[in-house]
Amino acid sequence: SAWKLLEAKDYLGARELYTQGLKLDPFDATLWNYRSNAHMKLQHPELAFTDAARGLQLLDDKLAKTNLSPED
Repeated sequence: SAWKLLEAKDYLGARELYTQGLKLDPFDATLWNYRSNAHMKLQHPELAFTDAARGLQLLDDKLAKTNLSPED
């Protein structure tokens, strides 16, 4: 799993698996967060920021949808 690769410090391998996962489900905020972590470990802060921001955007969108009342 990608998580095991991260734990083993195989950051390139983990990033690749998270990228594959995001191709299957680009709306999974957790995958964006974990890939952001892999980017940071690989010394790519700009990519890490972009992925983290996307993950937060997805969480914000999800939260906004759950807070809508039937009248909205």
